[in-house]
Amino acid sequence: MSISSTRVERAHIRFVQAHESLRARVGCFWVLTVEPDAQMRLVPDGSSTLYVERFAGQDPTWWLRGPLREPHARRFSGTGHLVGIRLRPGTAGLLTGQKQHPFVDQRVPAGEVFAGARGPWDDRAPTPRPEDDIAVLEGWLRARLLHKVLPPVVTAALEEIERTRGAVTVEALAAHCHCSPRQLNRVLRTWLGYGAKRHANIVRCQATLHRLHEAPHEPAAGLAVDQGYYDQAHLSQDLARLAGDPPGRLHDDVSDFSKTLCDDLP
Repeated sequence: MSISSTRVERAHIRFVQAHESLRARVGCFWVLTVEPDAQMRLVPDGSSTLYVERFAGQDPTWWLRGPLREPHARRFSGTGHLVGIRLRPGTAGLLTGQKQHPFVDQRVPAGEVFAGARGPWDDRAPTPRPEDDIAVLEGWLRARLLHKVLPPVVTAALEEIERTRGAVTVEALAAHCHCSPRQLNRVLRTWLGYGAKRHANIVRCQATLHRLHEAPHEPAAGLAVDQGYYDQAHLSQDLARLAGDPPGRLHDDVSDFSKTLCDDLP
């Protein structure tokens, strides 16, 4: 799943590909350099984020942000940089060993989430260079994710949702995973933070953003049919709820979101 979710203003963002052994579990590393009044806009993509903030005159802080249900905007008041990585759906559960639904729409100090486990946030003499943060975080992730796998039902659900680009019913997905809809939703809430329908809707929205980037002049009615929406009104309603704007207004924004396609890095 490509991760296409970030737009920035008055800031610079660059990306670094993760080690090959991590790519099934994470997106790319990102470095965001901000100045006062810089803004960052996020749209839901099913991922969580592990990152460090370093602002002038302040101690560095590490955070785990859970998956989003709706667009989120943040304005920065100081000068500094953030270094982090997107955790693909399910990966945060492998790292934390905790149920993920309490983390939805939340930002939690990483030291509290990983209590008792030495991590990048334990460094008492942190270096300010983003490359050093990336190296430390990458080494920690490789060690902590070694030999860890998602439950088969979660893997099957994620693969089918991705294959159908989110255009799948909960009943059909449960049948594919050989479980009941109730059981499927319970397992996905544990591992992803929310149930099958919400995750499928987010994947469909992401697929639509990609399509808008690839074919910006495609009529909305045809786009709605191709992406599995009931009609054009359903498409507009879903994009407004999950991406913050209807298709007509997203044409200008989607090129910015598309610059964060981690899977397209060499």
